[in-house]
Amino acid sequence: MIVATSQGAVQEPKVGAQTICGGGTVAELTAVGLSIATLEWYSNASDIIPLQANTVLSSGTYYVAQRVGNCISKKVAFSVKVTSVTPPAVKPFVLCEGAQVADLAIPSPTGVTYNWYLNSTSTAVLPATQLLQNGYYFVTRVENGCESVRTQVQVTIGSKPNSPTGVSPQNFVDYAEIRNIVMDQPNVVWYITYNDALTGTNPLPQNTPLVDKTTYYAVIMGSNGCASLPTPIDVIITLGTNDFDLTKLKYWPNPVNNMLSINYQDVITKVEVYDLNGRLVITKDFDQTEVQLDFSHLSAATYMVKINTKDNSQFVKIVKK
Repeated sequence: MIVATSQGAVQEPKVGAQTICGGGTVAELTAVGLSIATLEWYSNASDIIPLQANTVLSSGTYYVAQRVGNCISKKVAFSVKVTSVTPPAVKPFVLCEGAQVADLAIPSPTGVTYNWYLNSTSTAVLPATQLLQNGYYFVTRVENGCESVRTQVQVTIGSKPNSPTGVSPQNFVDYAEIRNIVMDQPNVVWYITYNDALTGTNPLPQNTPLVDKTTYYAVIMGSNGCASLPTPIDVIITLGTNDFDLTKLKYWPNPVNNMLSINYQDVITKVEVYDLNGRLVITKDFDQTEVQLDFSHLSAATYMVKINTKDNSQFVKIVKK
């Protein structure tokens, strides 16, 4: 007896991309077919023998068809992604008082996130703002909707030293640098913003020129590497005998994107621009009361601009967008 099989006489099943967490077999694949049909799975479009239900899956392209009696549909391709649930390898963390779950940073490729838990059985994911304490936490790796087995991670929290103390405001005549601010403790580290001081970003060199009516932020580093909370110190620069009349000085726009304009009652002879590391990044000579300086090639940051006349000079703070 001859049995004829008709391919394409049955409509194709509906199937989408599938993610398998940890590993699985063909028996775990799903598709929508006719209630009277049998689904058959293949690893190649040209195969005629379907895969066994216990065939182990790997990431790649598979095919499915549905059979009704001796009739079988065309094969439909779909992708399978097998995602590992192996616990992540994470080293212990040493952080400072006030650290949060968000500070438990783990480098990860695109599409991978991490969930932190208080213990090995908790189902509640810790929020990013959760304050950390000394002890052990548990982390999982999440990718393609698959969550790995948990890894126990030790977290050590170091205490912060007391904040430095000093008189505020502090007054200086004509010109002063960071090194000239007087504090009650030695080895103070200075920053231009409160956020920089909290994160330890862009510490100011000792030769950074001070700007009138500016607040600077001081921290002390503990022996454990933890920084104190910032202490704000206001600075006032009082002009000496060679007065630079600030009421006659205009500069715009601030923040600046491209061209900075400066206007003063006396002839401006030179303008110098310093970054917060004390490096001279622009210097240009002039001989007029209104000048322009091109900031377009500078990176977005805060800069100290020194405006020179024949007899005086004045620093102003300019933000580059």
